[in-house]
Amino acid sequence: MKKKQTRKDVCKMIADARKRRKLSTYKLAEMTGVARPNISRIENAYDSIGIDLILVLLNALDCKIEISDK
Repeated sequence: MKKKQTRKDVCKMIADARKRRKLSTYKLAEMTGVARPNISRIENAYDSIGIDLILVLLNALDCKIEISDK
């Protein structure tokens, strides 16, 4: 059976995308208007975030969400 994705997995994907683009949390905060401490809390899965904020981050990182069957 395949492992279910968790909030922590999604938050790690966001952090990994930021790091691949060589962006600091400060730069991502500047790009999105999201406070830098909040970026850190999101990437470490300390805070639950809504789809609107996920989309803000993904758009700034030039990423997209894809939904597929398991």
